[in-house]
Amino acid sequence: MKCPALLAALAILAAPLIVLSADNPPPNKTTAKILILTGNEYPGHKWKETSPFVAKFLAADTRLTITIQDNIAFLNDPKLFEYDAIFLNYMNWESPDPGDEARANLKKFVESGKGLVLMHFACGAFHGWDEFTNIAGRVWNAKTRQHDPRG
Repeated sequence: MKCPALLAALAILAAPLIVLSADNPPPNKTTAKILILTGNEYPGHKWKETSPFVAKFLAADTRLTITIQDNIAFLNDPKLFEYDAIFLNYMNWESPDPGDEARANLKKFVESGKGLVLMHFACGAFHGWDEFTNIAGRVWNAKTRQHDPRG
């Protein structure tokens, strides 16, 4: 008699796990605004082609609102701080970086606790700005090696 009662108890406890599977994530009213910041097409890393795929991937999570901005000068815009995270899919390889105010805003954005994700070669952005190493964690340096140990 204990066995059917135990099975019934397990079924009741497992029901929420079945309902809240990966196909049916738990309801969550928390949302985040994500800015995909891109532009300045580079022959080996095609931002214009990859950014829409990144946006589509991220938008699969209905808690996220995704915006693609293809002008790095948006870092100068006060609207930058309306976002919860920046997904940087950018590298200013043959163009000037967006300037002191933009760099200061990016630093302030991260220091305020908002998120920053770098996609692959975005670690090569902002050459000559030493603080970017602290913000990004690792930056491109062709003098030391072309790719880090993780690719």
